[in-house]
Formats: sequence, structure tokens, C-alpha cells
Amino acid sequence: MVKSILKKRVPFLLAAVIAFTLSFVVGCSNLDESVKGNILEVVKKEKWTEIGKDIFVFTGDFYLVNMVLVTSGKDAVLIDTGMYETEYRNVMDFMNDKELKLKNIIITHMHEDHVTNLEKFKTEDIVPITPENAENNQVIKVGNKNLRIIFTEGHYKAQGHISVEIEDENVLIAGDVICNNIIPPIAAGGEIDELLKTLKILEKKNYSVIIPGHGEVVENELLFKRQFEYLNNAKSKVEEVIQNGGEMSDLDDIKLTDCIEDTSYLYELRLNYLHKRSLETIYQQLTK
Repeated sequence: MVKSILKKRVPFLLAAVIAFTLSFVVGCSNLDESVKGNILEVVKKEKWTEIGKDIFVFTGDFYLVNMVLVTSGKDAVLIDTGMYETEYRNVMDFMNDKELKLKNIIITHMHEDHVTNLEKFKTEDIVPITPENAENNQVIKVGNKNLRIIFTEGHYKAQGHISVEIEDENVLIAGDVICNNIIPPIAAGGEIDELLKTLKILEKKNYSVIIPGHGEVVENELLFKRQFEYLNNAKSKVEEVIQNGGEMSDLDDIKLTDCIEDTSYLYELRLNYLHKRSLETIYQQLTK
């Protein structure tokens, strides 16, 4: 009797085990694919940095300014153009080697280190997208990728700066509202409270990767730490000077190390001058 029951149930039990095993393996496989899909490997090469398979960052000579090439198949969009011939040449050599066709150009803002090479890249078919003709949340397509334009205030004049979200990879091409290896630049038309507001908004978006306007790609947490540390401390120190009845000349007493604990990552060219200009800009904005 027992043997008869087991003979009847064994095929059923065996089928159930196989079904469970298959569903577990498939489930794990899907989980692995999902996890891998959310991780973009950042690989630094000799002349560019690769993010995933389709995003290439070219770092120039002027305060490590970044140009970003987003590709899909053989099509490409360039975000910012650099200012020196060598920067133009590096991007063009890469595009020619990969047989890429430039479909569009996006300029984050009109500072010369981001826009000088525009005419060299531009063709008759390209109408560059700049803050002057862009719309907030405008979507630019390159192959199967969607690039979303968002206005980001604080580095340049009002409505004068845009950033680019690569929606499929959840990547932000920040422009100069987020920089690495230099202090947050606000002295060339920026506004500290607007920049702090922008940074808080961007921090909440939890991008997988952020490409700064200047400097190398590092962990998002470290990027935001560096921005907030300098800006908050600089603003606080300037406020102290104002509250004590001090004048702009008293800003000389605020050292860079009063605003940033670790300065080893900063590009040294004219560093103290840029720090002084930033303090003066904050002073003017707080006393106007």
C-alpha cells in the first residue's frame, strides 16, 4: 500500500522539485540582470573615462574641464566642447576611430571653457542646444537614449545654466553646478543661495553617476560633501565678518583651510585667488 502511494507521488514530487528549482534559477538570473543593469562601471583610460559602454568623458587642460560624448550605436551627442585645440582633437580622433556621427551638441552654459570649440564641432545639420534656446524637461534623443534638459541655477546668470540627465542610465552631466578638484565656482556670475538650493535638489535624485563640470568622476556622496563643505563654511565665515562690522578687506583672514578640511584634491593653479574671489562674491551678495 505504502509502495503504491509512493510510486504515484514520486513523479509528482519530482516534478514539483524541478519546477521550484527552475523558478529559483530564473528568479536569481533576473535579479542578477537587474542588479548589473543598475551598476555603471567607471574606467579611466589614457585620454578619456568610460562610464558603462556608451558614455565617454574627455578631460581638458583648463582646470580639468569635462566634455562628454553620449553614444548610441553610431550616433553621438556632445555635451560641452572645451576651449583648446587639443581638447577638440581628442574628441574628434575618438569619433573618427569609432566611426561615430555627431547628431547634436548641448552647451551647459556660455563660459568660454565650455563653448569655445563649438564652431569646430558644428555642422550644417546641427543646431546646438544652449540655455538660450532650451526648455526645461526638453528631451533630446540619440539612438535609443533619452537625454533630458534641466535648468540648474547658481553657477551662472539666471536661466543661464542647464544640466543633462541620461534617463536610461540615471546619469547626470552636471555642468559647473557640481565640480570636483576645484572649489565650487560662483564668482563668474553665480549666486550662493541658488547654488545651494540646486545642490539639495540634485542630491535627492540619487543618480547612479554624476559627471562634474570639472574634475574626475568620484562617488556622489564625496562630490556633494565637497560642495556643501566649502559653500556652507565660506558663507558662515563671511557672515561672521559682516556681523562683526568687518569690510571686504577683512575677508583675507579667511583661509582656504577654514572652509575645507582636506585641500589635497584641489587643482592648485590660482587656488587662493579663486578662493578670495568666491568670498568677495558671497560678501557682495549678503550685503546688497
